[in-house]
Amino acid sequence: LVGERAFEDRLNSVARVALERLIERHPSDPRVGQATLLLGKVRFAERNYEPALTAFRQARAMTPPPGEPEEARFWEAETLFRMGRFDAARGAYDALIAANAASKFAPDAFYGLAWSELELKHREPAINAFRQLVTAYPDHVNAPPATYYLARTLVDAKRYEEAMALLRGYPERY
Repeated sequence: LVGERAFEDRLNSVARVALERLIERHPSDPRVGQATLLLGKVRFAERNYEPALTAFRQARAMTPPPGEPEEARFWEAETLFRMGRFDAARGAYDALIAANAASKFAPDAFYGLAWSELELKHREPAINAFRQLVTAYPDHVNAPPATYYLARTLVDAKRYEEAMALLRGYPERY
């Protein structure tokens, strides 16, 4: 509870110490899974990515995995992306979508997948991922930037008519 509340209040060092202490001193506590996932989020917020990745992988390996469905996998992908490991991030985002396209993390996974593809200089897969996000989740918070970056990527691909069609009505819609 202390770790959770401290994380909510952005007191990351307090949260980290409390969660590490719980995991270390009480490994059989039923809250260890949730604490491990939260510890990963704390480390991610501190930009301490390697230990965050370890925590997310540990959480994902637990039975049952803590948190929402596919939450640990999503944070693992986000961490890999922040570490600049775009190929691994792409694989993790793709695995999340394949495992549970109905997950509440799927729209964000499509966005991360598209950006991973862009970072890897894979234009067509990026276009496909942005398009899937915009089409399947038009009301998601990432739909406006995904629409913009989809149009920009289409322009880079010299597909100007498709880009213009996307941008018509953009200011009114978003």
